[in-house]
Amino acid sequence: MLNSWCESDSRINRVTLERRTTIDRLLRTLPNHLDEAGGQSGTVGVIAGSVEFTGQPALTGLAALRTGSDHVRALAPTEIHPIVASHSPNLLVGRYPGEGFTEEAVDRAVEL
Repeated sequence: MLNSWCESDSRINRVTLERRTTIDRLLRTLPNHLDEAGGQSGTVGVIAGSVEFTGQPALTGLAALRTGSDHVRALAPTEIHPIVASHSPNLLVGRYPGEGFTEEAVDRAVEL
């Protein structure tokens, strides 16, 4: 029994080391944002959300910020705008009228 435990422990350590090596390799491919001036990493636009999925624009925007984007502009239906805007002060949240993404909403997105 001790032998099988040692073999299992060895496999876990090998898998952990492989994952750590993979993560380190991925991190090395990302640019170092600490050395850059603001505005070098771009702006992400998010057009999403509905009454059923009020958190999706905010979650997507926060993910973009965490991956290094400088600015995230989210556009959500007027009805859920306060919910999306309350998730984070770092999200720039606009609104469009209605529940669906219509021609008027497209015009609003182009303005942002």
